[in-house]
Amino acid sequence: MNPAVMHGIVSFGCFKSFLDPTVPALFLGTRVQQLSLELQSLFPPGCVDLTHPMSRYVTHLDILDDSGVEKLLLDIRLLPALTHFSLDSDTPQESALRVLEECPRLELLFVHWFDELLYKASQTPHAYDIRFLMGLCDDYWNDWELGVRGGADFWARADDFVRRKRRGEIDDTRYWLD
Repeated sequence: MNPAVMHGIVSFGCFKSFLDPTVPALFLGTRVQQLSLELQSLFPPGCVDLTHPMSRYVTHLDILDDSGVEKLLLDIRLLPALTHFSLDSDTPQESALRVLEECPRLELLFVHWFDELLYKASQTPHAYDIRFLMGLCDDYWNDWELGVRGGADFWARADDFVRRKRRGEIDDTRYWLD
């Protein structure tokens, strides 16, 4: 793919792992703000580089796998514009919550669940950081496309939830999106 074709891209999502060492170079000169993918698709295993120039403008990062996520969580503060971060439910909750402690500029940490029964079982009232939220993901890519086209995707719904929680309209111990 020609890098000039990528110049105007602000949202990029990919559900397949493709691991091509030339891909990060395609993002040079772009201002991608929303990135949804398996980071192992862009970087070789163990070599995720969050200081790569493509990361400079990313405000919304959605990691769709849990391979290498522990290392990634240690480096997430290196993303200068990041305000919204999403992980898979396989990520240990303690590790995810630690990100909120280390990244005070994060407005939202969202955990995706793909199994409805496990998601329902995880809904035990608890007072976590107000920015921590989780939700069931029935059709991730349709929701993603809805948001890219200006509709209310999970990011918009989660932002609204946190706003309502800050105003006291939602109980402090509730952290799951219906």
